[in-house]
Amino acid sequence: MSGEGLIAEPRAVHASVGHARLKELMHRGTEFLGCKVAILGGAMSWVSERSLVSAISNAGGFGVIACGAMSPELLDTEIAETKARTDRPFGVNLITMHPQLSELIDTCAKHHVGHVVLAGGLPPGGAIDRIRRYPLAELRIARRIGYEVEANWKVILENYNECYHCGGVHPELCKVVPAFKQKGGMDLDWERGVPHREGAWTFTMSGTTNRKPFAGLNEDEQTRHKGELLYPNFMLSLSAEHAAAFTLWPTSPSHTTILCDFLFHPSEIAQSDFNPNDAVEFWDITNRQDWVICESVQRGMASRVFRQGFYAPMESMSLDIRRYIRERLE
Repeated sequence: MSGEGLIAEPRAVHASVGHARLKELMHRGTEFLGCKVAILGGAMSWVSERSLVSAISNAGGFGVIACGAMSPELLDTEIAETKARTDRPFGVNLITMHPQLSELIDTCAKHHVGHVVLAGGLPPGGAIDRIRRYPLAELRIARRIGYEVEANWKVILENYNECYHCGGVHPELCKVVPAFKQKGGMDLDWERGVPHREGAWTFTMSGTTNRKPFAGLNEDEQTRHKGELLYPNFMLSLSAEHAAAFTLWPTSPSHTTILCDFLFHPSEIAQSDFNPNDAVEFWDITNRQDWVICESVQRGMASRVFRQGFYAPMESMSLDIRRYIRERLE
């Protein structure tokens, strides 16, 4: 011991000791996965497909198919092709925001896939039902904006989960969706969606656009806005003809990188006059307003006199993040 540091003394250790220790550490993983070595292939969209997955499994590891935006039919084919290339165990990674998650799980069960990895956390009850008519698996990213926010990721999720700040913070948003400022944002019906003002039906400055609504939406979804928070780090906002998807990446207790993807249907992107700016600019203004108040909350929590905050009954949804964290700490 020297000061606060440790001075390591080299010792000769036979290689067999290291191999035995590694085998001991890997035993739990190999028992669980059914493979020779406890090395699991990361699920990378467009990369982790039949060839790579079967190669990893044949080498003794555990390959994982990245389902991504695949339809159940495409996943069925991918699993079958992987099975034709290896007789060793492999798994499938499913994204919980996929609108056909149940069908994808059925496809995995049909092929007796022993391990299914869920990306995006476990979906809250009813979340898939609320968004199942939106063609999420078909949408493509037309624009991405990255934000560096000086606030803890949980503060940002809480901000997304409540609307009583909207009246004083989002004048543009409230012109399109007046319900956000009425009664402090209470009694919003997220099951049906939140109504726009008369004549408006999407998140743009005018509340309209030349893009067509998604096919298959019900009457409410063609004129109302929906949002879902999927723990631990994914926020999804749905308009009738586009989606804004937020992925949060905490980099420290007081900083979060946010990637905001704007998704549209390929048939609209293919139009010669396609221009996503009406939605992107509206969202960018709204987002930056949110980040300012999140950073203000973070500065308040850094005060020497801060101990804890208090929740009013109307803030019950903001308690979700507390429940989520507590359940995983207990």
